[in-house]
Amino acid sequence: MNKLKLRAAFPVIFIILLSTIYTKAQAPLTRQYIDSTVIKIGNLMLDNYIIKDKGAEANKMLISNLKKNKYYSLSGDELANVLVEDLQTVANDKHLMIKFYPEGDAAQDYIEQANNQDDDYKPTESSLKRSRFDNYGCKEISILDMNIGYLKLNAFYDIRNPETTKAIAAAMDLLAHTDGIIIDLSDNSGGDAATLQFLLSYFFTADPPTHYNTFHFRDGSDNYIEERTLPYIPGKRLPKTPLYVITSQNTFSAGEAFAYSLKNLGRATIIGQTTGGGAHAADFKLINDYFDMSIPMARSISPITKTNWEGVGVKPTIEMEIEKAKVYAHLALMKNAMVHESNEMLLGKYQWALEELESRLNGVSYDDITLNKYVGNFDGGRRVFIENGQLKYQRGEGAITALVPLNKTSFKLDASTRISFEFEGNTLEALKLYIESGQFNLVKKLN
Repeated sequence: MNKLKLRAAFPVIFIILLSTIYTKAQAPLTRQYIDSTVIKIGNLMLDNYIIKDKGAEANKMLISNLKKNKYYSLSGDELANVLVEDLQTVANDKHLMIKFYPEGDAAQDYIEQANNQDDDYKPTESSLKRSRFDNYGCKEISILDMNIGYLKLNAFYDIRNPETTKAIAAAMDLLAHTDGIIIDLSDNSGGDAATLQFLLSYFFTADPPTHYNTFHFRDGSDNYIEERTLPYIPGKRLPKTPLYVITSQNTFSAGEAFAYSLKNLGRATIIGQTTGGGAHAADFKLINDYFDMSIPMARSISPITKTNWEGVGVKPTIEMEIEKAKVYAHLALMKNAMVHESNEMLLGKYQWALEELESRLNGVSYDDITLNKYVGNFDGGRRVFIENGQLKYQRGEGAITALVPLNKTSFKLDASTRISFEFEGNTLEALKLYIESGQFNLVKKLN
């Protein structure tokens, strides 16, 4: 799923041209069949491609290539690939794709869709299965330490399926009382613009609705349709909840639109990598029984920037490796929430969680000279020593435990206990064993 689709929420819907469904050809790659295929693609570019002059240029190029006999020796898959390569030299548009159907059954999907428009929408069994398999895009929903919400959303599935609405509403219900939210779009390849609108509406007030995008349609009259947040959503709105959005090179189309809108409206911090760069909205067009194409017929225009991210991607506010982005966002949202906390017990819990996240984000390593500063014998038969280049802890004849560094003075002993080393100047005086509540036991070093 990598299309920012045009459909029910907008004046131009998912267009099916039944008049282009041909009688199934016996020999699809005859010279005549290739001519009709390439000419139809050229005409679609000329009449529909969102950037008019590039559509005309692409049509002219395809006709020229036919005259040069470029396409006649190719198989179906090869023809689809070469045509896309040629079109990309003009358009450089990742939403522009051509597919070959070796069984000659391309028309079947279009017949189903033509009989299944918005007023009587019934999803096909195959689309239902695919949607359920992906949990309607909601891949992971959780509450992280210190009440920070996390939603990994891998696609915007068709909102006309009520299960899509239910899945997103259920996810937002779970996140409704958190002190900050992370939406991970690092594997979001796009989808339905109306589903994007639905999710986006949770993060803004109902009145007045927020203008976040305008679609410019190439429909003969250069139609412009403003997109605004919805006046009603099921559940709690979160207009003031701090928000981070994770993006990657794999974030595309509707995923990019979501991040771009929030970034330019000042509603979220975008963290991660620059996105794929697909700001055009595409529709599928049937060429014949063996080919169809995805052709961009509209483009996004931000009311803030007056442009979009086509070809350049959405640049994050904070550029960072994807592996660290979730940890950084979690840490930043926790620190933001901590500022507003006065309860000593909760502050201790925050500090406990911060130590863990900071160690995961920054990493801590020691050489043997530094580790030697922590070595010693302590009250209660405790000892700290170095073994195989790692600091170890043992009490009496008990088990030997590796100390995992959290920062320059604190180490993780186990899931519930940590150790910090107390120095007087450069002299190690004691070790402190402490737990999440802040309670601790100070153990003196033996001379």
